[in-house]
Amino acid sequence: MDVILDHSFGGINSSIPGIGGPQCVKFLPLWQRIAETFLLVPLAICGIIISSKNLEPFLLPISGKMLSSINESAVMFDDDKNLVRYCVLAFYCFIFGSEIVCKLVRRVFVFILNPCHIATTIQILILAIGITNHRMYYLFRFQMYLLPGALIGIILPSINSRVLFVEVLIYFIQHVAILIVPFFIVYVNGTFLLEPFQNFVWAVLSFSVILFYHFTILQIVG
Repeated sequence: MDVILDHSFGGINSSIPGIGGPQCVKFLPLWQRIAETFLLVPLAICGIIISSKNLEPFLLPISGKMLSSINESAVMFDDDKNLVRYCVLAFYCFIFGSEIVCKLVRRVFVFILNPCHIATTIQILILAIGITNHRMYYLFRFQMYLLPGALIGIILPSINSRVLFVEVLIYFIQHVAILIVPFFIVYVNGTFLLEPFQNFVWAVLSFSVILFYHFTILQIVG
């Protein structure tokens, strides 16, 4: 257990602004954190329950795989898609694996709980398995609402704790990949019909899950 805790928190430099230490602890008073938690966690749970009951039925995307039994050219087209998928998956796993290694070496593995790393994990899972059932379809829809966070991470990068150049490079490559990979997922799996503009079910569900994650897991670990 000591080894796990050391690799998770041991390398955190609290002298760097915004990384940890007394300044982060005192950023918000305890009463405000408690009040926000008791207000927003039940709100997030209600949002998850209500929106999950109103999700549209799962429909398989229109894909070249459906045409694979029609003619030989469709099979070749499907093989090209698989080649693209495996290449993107290998590159993405290399980037994310490098990020994990850097965090383990610098003993700051706790930062792997960052929402952008969660988005990367979900996208790797979708690329590896494919969207063949409602669970993977729901994961795809959910990760679409994580993309604004990656864009914010590029516009307002938080890299003051990354002491190695390769860490900074991985940071930007990973955040750009988060925005690009959904296009490859759609290319490989087929087109999807988005919900109507006035339908906020997926937006409410995704925001509620993100809210719950921030005010429970991230706040407790922080």
